[in-house]
Amino acid sequence: GGLIVTELGRLAVPGDEVVVPTPDDLEEDEVAVRLRVMSILGRRIKKVNVQRYEPSAEGSPERAAEAV
Repeated sequence: GGLIVTELGRLAVPGDEVVVPTPDDLEEDEVAVRLRVMSILGRRIKKVNVQRYEPSAEGSPERAAEAV
């Protein structure tokens, strides 16, 4: 939850999304991870949807894999 709050610069609400790049030391192609807040409990993030994020040639995101 702290990474999401830091990236947003505020407390999260359901539906908020952030895209976070993978660490530079990984030897995979450059990809990122999309974190979507699914639910909160008070001020705490309760459930996050994690998706691999790869921009397509047109610059719009493609959904490659999904995990909850």
